[in-house]
Amino acid sequence: EGTLKRWHGEMLFQFFDRKGRLLPDRWNGRVQALPLTELRKMVAEGKPVIVVAKGEQKATAVLAAYRAQLFNCLVVDRSLAKSLMAIASRS
Repeated sequence: EGTLKRWHGEMLFQFFDRKGRLLPDRWNGRVQALPLTELRKMVAEGKPVIVVAKGEQKATAVLAAYRAQLFNCLVVDRSLAKSLMAIASRS
């Protein structure tokens, strides 16, 4: 339950908090997926890591993934773009 409260996003069946830190989950190690550490490495190497997201409800998850440096290209719809801009203007 404590983990669920801290959950802000998910990429490749891996859950993370608002700062992009990986959270423990019963699925960890059970699902075959690229580890998020590999995504960070790819971003650091300048390889394209593209996130496609839709819906304003995903703003906190996208922001957490951004803070964690999990992608370097973002494609969003208008409602999510507006939500992200609103969050950015408050920071």
